[in-house]
Amino acid sequence: MRMFSILLIFFFQNSMPELMRNVPSGPGVYFLKNGTEWGRLSRAPIVEVKSKDLDAFILTSGYVDFEIKIACSGAKAAARIANPKPVFFIREVGSAKELMLIQLSSKKNKRTFDMVSSAATVENKSGFNKKSICKMKVTQYPDGSFSATPEKDLKAGEYLLVFGIATLSFDFGVDEGL
Repeated sequence: MRMFSILLIFFFQNSMPELMRNVPSGPGVYFLKNGTEWGRLSRAPIVEVKSKDLDAFILTSGYVDFEIKIACSGAKAAARIANPKPVFFIREVGSAKELMLIQLSSKKNKRTFDMVSSAATVENKSGFNKKSICKMKVTQYPDGSFSATPEKDLKAGEYLLVFGIATLSFDFGVDEGL
């Protein structure tokens, strides 16, 4: 059994790209800082949730749309990334199938996003605005961890990595020329 475990570890390490070999071992959501060093993302500080037309949605059995507006505190996320195509590594947080990247709107001292019932699909269960969703390329590893990177360069701004539901989200910002 011990030999099998050693072989499994050897296989796992050799099956990961060189870039992913020095990833943190603890659970969390990480981003590659400077090509070799990993930073950790924090949970998004959600401070406000407002719903609109939920009563009408319930009374009409879903024929009327309802909206949810969510705000994160602060004009900018604490984690700043200079790379417009950041690399993320996720261990024991959410699932690769539920991962979404959402661009936030900045308003005063808040960063906001909307969810609308009519926008909900199998891939977008929460109903995020299609225009705010950034497609991701995901690679899964044998130990259940996974890495992800946007398919296209991200514009400077504020973003949210969401794992299925808005309360399980991690925020960061992309800066030009950081």
